Amino acid sequence: MAYGQTGTGKTFTLGRLGEVDASDRGIMVRSMEDIFADLSPDTDSVTVSYLQVVYSHVHYCFFASY
Repeated sequence: MAYGQTGTGKTFTLGRLGEVDASDRGIMVRSMEDIFADLSPDTDSVTVSYLQVVYSHVHYCFFASY
């Protein structure tokens, strides 16, 4: 969870993809890489959701099951 003033880098820190340089990846991308690296498609399943709360309104940004 990230909380803070607008423009302080929350999205940059959490969700940056780091497509050019892997060291630029955000914490969410790194954690998903670690989780998916240890999964076996034959025996494991994962459900992922990503939501954003702005002024007490919930915005679902991503939902997927693997």
